[in-house]
Amino acid sequence: MKTIKNFSITLLLLIFPLVACNNTNSSHSNSEAPQNNSSSQYVTKSSTNSTISASNNDTSSVASSSISSTVIQSSTSPNSQTGFSNITEFNAPVEIHTSQQKTYLSYGGDYETISESLYPNGLNHLSDPNPVNISWDYTVPNGKTLSSYSIISGRNSDLSDGFEVSAGKNKTVAFYNGYLGRNYFKLRAKFSDNSFDESAIKTFDIDGTAPRNLAIGGMSNNRDIGGWALEDGGVVKQGLLFRTSGKNYDLKGANITEDGKKVMLQQLKVKTEVNVSNDDSYTLNINGTTVKNFYMDYDKVGTNSLNHFTRNAESVKNFFKLIANPANLPISYHCRIGTDRTGMLTILTLGLLGVPMNDIYKDYLFSNFGKIGERRGIGPSAGQDNIQVYIAFINSLAGKTFKNKVYNVLLSIGLTREVLDAVIDNLTEGPKATNNDSGQIIARAESLSPSGISIKTDTSERNHPDKYFTLSSSSHSVSYTFNANKTFTGQVVAYLGKDDSSTSNKIANAIGLQLDGNNITIRDISFHDAGMGKCGSRMNYFPILLAETNFTSGSHTIKIQGKSIAMNIGGIYIFDKSAV
Repeated sequence: MKTIKNFSITLLLLIFPLVACNNTNSSHSNSEAPQNNSSSQYVTKSSTNSTISASNNDTSSVASSSISSTVIQSSTSPNSQTGFSNITEFNAPVEIHTSQQKTYLSYGGDYETISESLYPNGLNHLSDPNPVNISWDYTVPNGKTLSSYSIISGRNSDLSDGFEVSAGKNKTVAFYNGYLGRNYFKLRAKFSDNSFDESAIKTFDIDGTAPRNLAIGGMSNNRDIGGWALEDGGVVKQGLLFRTSGKNYDLKGANITEDGKKVMLQQLKVKTEVNVSNDDSYTLNINGTTVKNFYMDYDKVGTNSLNHFTRNAESVKNFFKLIANPANLPISYHCRIGTDRTGMLTILTLGLLGVPMNDIYKDYLFSNFGKIGERRGIGPSAGQDNIQVYIAFINSLAGKTFKNKVYNVLLSIGLTREVLDAVIDNLTEGPKATNNDSGQIIARAESLSPSGISIKTDTSERNHPDKYFTLSSSSHSVSYTFNANKTFTGQVVAYLGKDDSSTSNKIANAIGLQLDGNNITIRDISFHDAGMGKCGSRMNYFPILLAETNFTSGSHTIKIQGKSIAMNIGGIYIFDKSAV
């Protein structure tokens, strides 16, 4: 099991039963038995001191919250700190994973080859966490009439970031969605004269085993991507990126509840919702969030699961640009069931940050605890959902570890170092990913020198790269001149687009490759195997490994020339093979 370091971590408390992927981008602002995630057992009590009302009549069911505000702003001082006693003491970290989840997460082998008998079949809602249960005794002072109890909790040791959760007149409460690691809390007794009494600030720890799975009313398959340990010694920050299901994830009308919306908006503090389904019907549209529709196609990928990436490379690019800006965080993202397109984005994100491959597989398969309609596996039996296909492509590129290879893949679809480094900085604490700068030669379309053609601009944010060229005859070419500071064997990669998925036409039938005026043989790869094709009127784009060749130190010119079959190009990239 992966255990994170003992950071000071905000407890975001939640106590009602909760659980709560069009061809253009859009954005707007909005003003184990299976777990039950729809009904509410509790009543909200409004207060000037943000309160959530709660009871723990059934701590085995999912909590659903109703939150009136998020920041404690009390104007009345406590009149004593003597009334509370017998508050639950936590002498060991609390386990939030159910016994079935814990058995799966405790598997000591390779998750790429784990037996399907060790995880659910995806037909039932089993993805929510267990609560943290706290109880206490209290002696009401003479002359006072008790109104309610509440718990205030937060990440900061002084509870300056505190959230208040009402327990009514119950002396026990179940909390959901706490952070992995250290949580702070205190108890409050409110009286009819608006005065109150408070306990001392106390702590409990939640076991550091990732993932931090979440209970959100009306939804399934929800978790924070934070909490995973990194191979370079850091950890993925919690509370910034949440993968969830979408509206109508079960195709039977399932929808986030009002309590679930409050969890997303006020407990998880989501600012931006990213919908990567193929239309708007799965968008949650929570008032107070900004919605970004980075549509990704799923149902037309055919038998080539590489198309999950090739049909959606421009949407992948948009996603990483978004999470590079801290003003957009926290972000929730989803397709329909939050497994395949959402899973690909998560694999790329965790991979970029430096989460070990075995943990990436572990997180992917955890979706089987959600109600996703059918079991997801890894390997050929997964059909068009076989993540090994695009992972194998990533592994074919230069890089010392998987994180460096992901970095190079994302560079080669047109993302900049600045964007990728910002993502890493935003989402990790402790040591950052290393070895990403390996002297890559980067030439996006705007840096290429054209002959016989002019650069094209696309503003759709999805159909084509922002800048690209169309090579359709031998008189068309693009080139890039650069200085190599050493002798090395390099991989030549081109970001290509073609609306033809033919198995007989080859990449070499459409373009030629030259280094310093000498022809270089292009790998024998068909349009189909390179992920080319179209979805509706939209063209597939993908970084294609054209060849490996030797470079000496000094000046070189790489050139790609057109032929009679049109081919679009958005950039040329050279990676040092010795970095593999």
